[in-house]
Amino acid sequence: MYARFSSPGMTLVELMVCLAIFAILLGMSSAFFSDFQDRFGLSNATFHLSIMLKNGKEWAKQENSQVLIKFFDQQRVELWGARTVGFWHCDDLATTGAFGLHGQVQNGFLEPGKIQKSLGFEPGQTKLDCGIFQRFGPLRGFSLRFWVYPGRCSENQTLFQISDVLALRSTMDNGLVLETPTAKIYGQYTLPWYQWILLEVRSAHDYLSIWADERLIAQGVCRVVVPAHSRLLMGTYFRGRIDQIQLLSWTILDEFTLPDLVMLASTPSEIWWNSQGYLDGTKHTGSIQIVLQKTASTEKAQIAISEIGVVQHSIP
Repeated sequence: MYARFSSPGMTLVELMVCLAIFAILLGMSSAFFSDFQDRFGLSNATFHLSIMLKNGKEWAKQENSQVLIKFFDQQRVELWGARTVGFWHCDDLATTGAFGLHGQVQNGFLEPGKIQKSLGFEPGQTKLDCGIFQRFGPLRGFSLRFWVYPGRCSENQTLFQISDVLALRSTMDNGLVLETPTAKIYGQYTLPWYQWILLEVRSAHDYLSIWADERLIAQGVCRVVVPAHSRLLMGTYFRGRIDQIQLLSWTILDEFTLPDLVMLASTPSEIWWNSQGYLDGTKHTGSIQIVLQKTASTEKAQIAISEIGVVQHSIP
């Protein structure tokens, strides 16, 4: 004969005690997890922003162009850079270009170039049509750089123009002026004869600037709106040689939004890298400090950027 065993189960008091213990443990773990999440959010945001700054520096050196980091509303960061969208070698009369984009030469001739051969120009006779400007996608800004070897000329010359919207000209005294329908920007520079010079025009974030041999010679506030069918024309009235034409388009390379529990406590509105990967001396004086902080406490992290481009971060 088998004995029968019965289990009385848990009483209501025992159940309530178990639930109370579970609630205490849950509260302790929740507080621990919340603190861990806060600490991790600050560390992660600092690390992510440091990587973005370093990537911008490397992109500037790779594309030999400026890079911009913009800060918005203490929470959002955007990395802007220039990407090559057109390149014309000018070492043959077909004006072979990168990406299958070839120029059309009118009455051109070959001369010794900066690299190999270059395209020779005579005023009013020679021009190079690189194509419809909007085809290259420079909607948010662009940079056009080219090597130029000016010859002697007693008239105003046009080195390039985008239809009637934008033109870079040299005056009779060999000064440079950037013209739009509403403004003229004069460069504090004398264009030398019979010497190779790297010229560049940049349009980004409502700024127009002229650069000669990587030095800023003029800038002004002016928005350029290019009509859909405007063409990029080189040397429309120019005596000399042009070589290695490069067109870059400004675009967002990366963007980052900080976690809700982290904010940018102290930062400039913009940070610019120059083409050597240094802080742009035309826009910054000295080093830069960026401070990130938890919104609910005084705990902070810092990112330091030296003038020569060293990025270091410290996290408590």
